[in-house]
Amino acid sequence: ERFATNFLSTLNRLQSTEQFLEKLTHTTFNEISHIADNQRMINIPQLLALDETLRHRILMHWLITENVPFPTTQAFLDELMRFLQNKNGGTHAVHKNWSLVKKQKSAYILIL
Repeated sequence: ERFATNFLSTLNRLQSTEQFLEKLTHTTFNEISHIADNQRMINIPQLLALDETLRHRILMHWLITENVPFPTTQAFLDELMRFLQNKNGGTHAVHKNWSLVKKQKSAYILIL
């Protein structure tokens, strides 16, 4: 009985935490991105200034929003972060259907 009560309490707390993180992800995503030339542009310095957990959540939210296929692995997120942290601009062919493009301090997803 007590275990069930404690377990339920923990589950509710985790659910509440996830809802908070989801709201924070959406809000922050909207703060560090804008639309230009029909592209959702992410401000790279603002993204890199965030906590690592939030950065990864925002990357996944961005990819889901853009409706592009991607593996949900830590290695994949780390690969994207390495590209975004690199000082050079350019295009990173992430997938046969899309690329990540960096121009100045912004990045966008280019659907091929």
